[in-house]
Amino acid sequence: MEEASARSFKYKAFLSYRSADREIAVRLHAALEGYRPPRTAGAPRPPLLGRIFRDRDEARTAEDIETIIAQELSNSEQLIVLCTPKSREAGSWVGREIELFRKLRPGAPVHCIIGYGEPPDCFPDQVLIREPDGRVRQPLAADLRKQGDGWRKGVTRLAAGLLGVAFDSLWQREQRRRRQIQASIGAAACLIVISVSVFAVAQATFFDSIRLATVAEANLRAGDPISALPFAIGAQPPRSALMA
Repeated sequence: MEEASARSFKYKAFLSYRSADREIAVRLHAALEGYRPPRTAGAPRPPLLGRIFRDRDEARTAEDIETIIAQELSNSEQLIVLCTPKSREAGSWVGREIELFRKLRPGAPVHCIIGYGEPPDCFPDQVLIREPDGRVRQPLAADLRKQGDGWRKGVTRLAAGLLGVAFDSLWQREQRRRRQIQASIGAAACLIVISVSVFAVAQATFFDSIRLATVAEANLRAGDPISALPFAIGAQPPRSALMA
């Protein structure tokens, strides 16, 4: 771990996934690279996650994909494994990428995140631990499924692991930031509604004045100033409308 802390890596993490799961991988990649850790009062803001390598799109054209993948794995501080039933199928590169990472970066963190499927059948064999008595031990994993953490909480749990901070603390700060943003949006929405309401009242008053003035003018043209008088008075906008 001393080597990792002293070394500067090109990527914060390498995202390993099956091509069939590209849609989830693209969304997860964007969420991680765009993640902004919330600030703690009286403490500096945690660092951004930085670049995440998303393998197949960036290495698809290489003739020797394993050589290119091995190079990028060695340039990655940590490994993220998107776990789905597809990721453990024959022909998947995910298992080989896990093996290469552990060979090139022994002891470096490997983070599992469930995209869909049921454990343990969504985990590649390389992250499962088989006990001598035949039991299979599953890795701790963030879970994007609705019945798990859900998307937002799952991403935050994975971010906490990548940053090396406690999830509960990070999640509480996330919730606090979310409430503050919602309160700000609510206050802004109230101001907009009030402004629109004042404008609508002013508009209604303006059009009422025009209508009454038109009636008063018609009565005057008809030679009936007595009937025109109340309409002419009513056509005068109230002082409050003029002030607005």
